Amino acid sequence: MSIESKLIKTTCPLCLYGCELPIKVENRGDFILRKNEYNPQSAVNQGRLCARGNAAKVILDHKKRLTSPLFNNKNIDWVIALSQIKRQLKGFSPGEIAITYDINNTLEEITSIFSFAQELRVDLVSRSYLEPEAFFSYTPGEVKYAELKDIEQSKVLLVIGDIFSKIPLISKPILDAKYADRNNRLYYIDSVKTRFAGFANKFLWTKPGTEPLLILGLIAAMGKSAREVLGDKNFIGIRKIMPKIVEICGIVEQDIEEIAQSFSTIPKGVILASMDFGKTDNPLLFSLLAQLLSMVTPGDKMFISPALASVPIGKNGFGEVIERINQNKVKGLINFGNNFPCDYPEITPHLKNLSLFVTTSIFGQSLPITGWTLPVPSLLEKTGTINTLWGKDTIQPLAEPVNGSKHIFDIIEHISSGNESKFKPRIINKSIININDIIGNALDYIETRSVGEAQVSQQKSNGNELIVLGEESAFGYRGIFENNANQLKINPITAQKQDIKSGDSVKLIINDKEKEFIANITPSVPIDAISISVDTSDNRILFPIQIDSITKEVIIPPIKGRLSKVN
Repeated sequence: MSIESKLIKTTCPLCLYGCELPIKVENRGDFILRKNEYNPQSAVNQGRLCARGNAAKVILDHKKRLTSPLFNNKNIDWVIALSQIKRQLKGFSPGEIAITYDINNTLEEITSIFSFAQELRVDLVSRSYLEPEAFFSYTPGEVKYAELKDIEQSKVLLVIGDIFSKIPLISKPILDAKYADRNNRLYYIDSVKTRFAGFANKFLWTKPGTEPLLILGLIAAMGKSAREVLGDKNFIGIRKIMPKIVEICGIVEQDIEEIAQSFSTIPKGVILASMDFGKTDNPLLFSLLAQLLSMVTPGDKMFISPALASVPIGKNGFGEVIERINQNKVKGLINFGNNFPCDYPEITPHLKNLSLFVTTSIFGQSLPITGWTLPVPSLLEKTGTINTLWGKDTIQPLAEPVNGSKHIFDIIEHISSGNESKFKPRIINKSIININDIIGNALDYIETRSVGEAQVSQQKSNGNELIVLGEESAFGYRGIFENNANQLKINPITAQKQDIKSGDSVKLIINDKEKEFIANITPSVPIDAISISVDTSDNRILFPIQIDSITKEVIIPPIKGRLSKVN
């Protein structure tokens, strides 16, 4: 039997690293076989793929793929679905509708979504990608963004947060740069001691949620160059609170000064920063200060934020969408993307107030949804443009769209009003926030943290609560692969206080929610804190949402919880 085969190359869309993803497709008559190919000449990844990239072909034919529209979780015909959605839309005024979008969209599709909102004269347009990394869209100004060659040629690197859960392959250029010369330096800041800490020349183990304050301390330690960018008033203000920063973060000031000295004297360097769901309580400040640090540091210093996705900024923060729904001002919401709201189950109760809820997805919903779920192709089945860390890139389909799905362009065409807008929508990827406002926000935040630290200390002395941190996995993808979602990581000292042994069944209680886990004792987690996987919706629901007062974006911070042993 002759086997027809062809090689298809695309850019992997499962994170922002922009790896070349070649798939060999073999037609064996009664079935199609897809194999990963590895091209050592590929510019970004030299033929390497992470776990997600290697599993891309699995997503194409995964058993959880959605192949029919759903209404209230039951299959329904496409013609009926689209006609009823269009009819319901006509019953709302523009001010009663919200249009939102998350991942799994090409930039061409994003433009089409904005155009659709213009046709309906809808002003409430927001991204529903609520990961903390979305805050890297906010910037203090003229930040120099690093390219891959800048990382490879760096003499000093500062890594903030667990960037490897986002982009495992970025470890190669970082470690290649460190070991290229024995005088090169690699520094690492995190509230959890990951394996990467062993590669750093110095690891600063800051207390949970204090990363923005430690970055502020580094800015203050830059001295003259920071003063020139910030101005006298701002610089003097943060220098005065340096003792408070050191105390709250639990870091030795000499370590801060050492990193500042290296970055000030070594000419070429890169700052890499990443944030996790349920691990950062002020992602806006984290983002702005990390980028600002690259601006105030002498020499050729650049910034980059390794992330899973880069979704353009909406006209409004998603927090404003929630507020208007709760005020009964918004009665219909249409979301274009993937697996919303199941990635953010705390949003679901708010959606019950809607008369019309429509969302697109590549997978079946893992939570019961009141409203419409429409199947769409994955990015692996699309042609178009996507953002990567290194700029825009094009993708080619590795397969035909899964049977029963429709492209977003087709859905919009069927439910639109037909009043095509004369103006091309403006898509915004970055929004600038004034440096004076950033420093003012930072000074206010440290005062809040000072009060909060006193309260937490009192709670710890009573043995009441622990800080619960979210942990993202480099092997996780929307909960469709095997993961450690049933494990709860706890420090040996904290475990001893709680009389917990490794393998014990424990119940985590957060407000009115509780869930059982298996204890995994590890020194990587800070004392008086625990961490759980946030790769699945049944763990994510434990983290309540907040709304950032400045951007109106949604924040999902660490939370306090209690543990009890299960007999």
